[in-house]
Amino acid sequence: SVNNTIKDTSEVKPALSGVYTIGTKYQFDTTMNKRNFTTIDKAVDTLFLRGVSGPVQFILTDTLYNAGNPLALNAPAIDLSSRIVGVSSTNTITFKPLDELALTKERIVINLITNAGIGILIGQTTTPKNDFAPVKILRESRKKLYANSAGYIAFDGGENKAFKFTLQTASPFRAVFYLTNGASNVTIKNSVITDGVHQAPSYLASIPLTTYNTSLTQFVYEDDNRGAGNTYSAGIVLRSMSPKDSSTQNNSYFLDTLVNKDNDISYNEISNFGYGIVSLGTGVLFKQAANALVEYMNTNNGYIRNEIYNVGRAGIYLGFEKTSAIVGNRIHNVNGLGGNVCGGILLGGERSTTFNGYNNLDLTIADNEIYNISAPSKCATWRASAERR
Repeated sequence: SVNNTIKDTSEVKPALSGVYTIGTKYQFDTTMNKRNFTTIDKAVDTLFLRGVSGPVQFILTDTLYNAGNPLALNAPAIDLSSRIVGVSSTNTITFKPLDELALTKERIVINLITNAGIGILIGQTTTPKNDFAPVKILRESRKKLYANSAGYIAFDGGENKAFKFTLQTASPFRAVFYLTNGASNVTIKNSVITDGVHQAPSYLASIPLTTYNTSLTQFVYEDDNRGAGNTYSAGIVLRSMSPKDSSTQNNSYFLDTLVNKDNDISYNEISNFGYGIVSLGTGVLFKQAANALVEYMNTNNGYIRNEIYNVGRAGIYLGFEKTSAIVGNRIHNVNGLGGNVCGGILLGGERSTTFNGYNNLDLTIADNEIYNISAPSKCATWRASAERR
């Protein structure tokens, strides 16, 4: 008789849990290299491939990292969007400096290379650029379940601000961190975030707007980059919009409408952008189940004790935001290169003849130090507009 038995061996690798290192310091150490990734890209790929089963810490051990592919079209340098299996309020992901490097400010430089102008992307999507993201390989009926980011990702440079994040890009639109739909419970703290290292800084500050298109019977949103200088740059951007699939421009997978909430943006030093921080909520949408217009606003975010300087228009801009806190920030040297109306903190406004402006609700603004504001037309320490839809 013929033996048709086929034998094979495969290795099932466990999900990530515990402490890992990223860098070249331990790559030849026979003990440490078993929990070492030589690059940030490899660590992120493994997060998507294997998921997590407990809290994960990535310790950065080198003084310089280059992340991203300049030839990847419309891709961020590091894509953490969509679901990483196992992440939760308990099973968090944290990037930290090695203890000996954490003693010195800007000791670890993380250079983010991207032609899209986005350094690190977190949030909801069905089309992440990371090929190992589970949502990319699932059948159509299950994509909705894995499109949402679980959040709970932290970048913490330590009390001495050992992390320095820079961009390397030709794009006029720039955001070192971009938190899109549903990016919540994300922490960005104790870091230096700057432009102007690999290219001249961009002080462009044209905020994208939204309006209701009666012919399409839906709300439409301006792109971040609308060409001909109609764009903006910021160290950190939080932007939520009505969900849609990038290929069909419709909500083909019936994704949840999610806002950015419960994010901690604190103790950072941000410079050389149009804005230090920009947060733009979704605004008003028609909710069929309630047969009513409903506000979807970025909620309960903390912008705490950041130092923001050498920016084109404002240190912080918020639109469609509620119950968030802007407390204890130091904002100075707003140079006026980003617009006629400048300020330390700008809230709402921006209405035009064809687009609606922004409003905010129940914000806490306290103990901010603001000085040296320049503008061609109007300047203010902080300015709030009551424009509503």
